[in-house]
Amino acid sequence: MTGVFTTGPTSPGPISTGPSVLEDPGRRERRLAELRRRRTLLRALRDDIDLVWRGLVPAEVDGSWRSAAQREYLERRGELAGELRRACRELDDALDAVNAAIALIVASP
Repeated sequence: MTGVFTTGPTSPGPISTGPSVLEDPGRRERRLAELRRRRTLLRALRDDIDLVWRGLVPAEVDGSWRSAAQREYLERRGELAGELRRACRELDDALDAVNAAIALIVASP
């Protein structure tokens, strides 16, 4: 299977694995190096976002004693944590696409 993998709607671009990449050994190695670098960057970004997300997840505390401003602040933190979770899922999808492209190139003769 050859073709183009994309990494989602916010992708920096397609991940080309067409015949021109697979047939030229030099180009193939450059493409593998580029994909591996992209994978490393995506993993680091995903780990950073996950770390921030963990710091934003609100603790389960009774809110009856909190002011309206404190409740709004915690609500916004929860929204931000949700946005970061979605970003992690999109990065996971991008990593899956990069890993599939790497596997395809490595498996080609």
